[in-house]
Amino acid sequence: MSNYDDGPTQPYKSGRPVGKADPNKTRPAGPGGYYDDGEDDSDSSDLTAPALPGGSGGASAAGLSGRILIEAGQGDRGPRITFPAETASQPVCAVLLIIHGPGQGVCVPISYGRSAVGRDRSARVQLNIGDPQLSGLHFIVSYDETDRTFDLKEADAATNHTYVNDVRVRASVVLAAGDLIRAGGTTFRFVPCCGLDWSWSQVLSSDKS
Repeated sequence: MSNYDDGPTQPYKSGRPVGKADPNKTRPAGPGGYYDDGEDDSDSSDLTAPALPGGSGGASAAGLSGRILIEAGQGDRGPRITFPAETASQPVCAVLLIIHGPGQGVCVPISYGRSAVGRDRSARVQLNIGDPQLSGLHFIVSYDETDRTFDLKEADAATNHTYVNDVRVRASVVLAAGDLIRAGGTTFRFVPCCGLDWSWSQVLSSDKS
């Protein structure tokens, strides 16, 4: 198993040793999808579609290639958010408001299932906002339609730590509205759209009737 190098991520403390990746940890997604087994596949065997309410799959293999991309503004152009071609395949279930850092004021959408957030193009939500302390795959926000809850865990490949309300994330943390997530030099405020009072399953059910 090869080690993972997410590029020029800057550690918080100078001289902090960065050891080799733990071979027992989950490998980060490769350019071919959420998980890449390293083989040159001509099919979509490495791609996993996010599950939507009702047990149906989300985007097709082709649709997954256009994950959510957030880019910082340049010159007279403001920040830009690029969604997959089929937005209904990855509906917005929560947003992360960047309240501190290079992307301050930007809204980061989170969809069903597991949304890996980071600078690398293999992340489901790629943040090109100019924060060199943000790892290629920094943290993962998961939404469970069954109990309509959100949780966060630090990605195995993260170089810098992740904090929720100034407490370091050491295991999965259940998120509540208003929680502050700090990753690298960026602070996010968690704002859920789905919950016990409403979920996309209600809309999808009404569309089928």
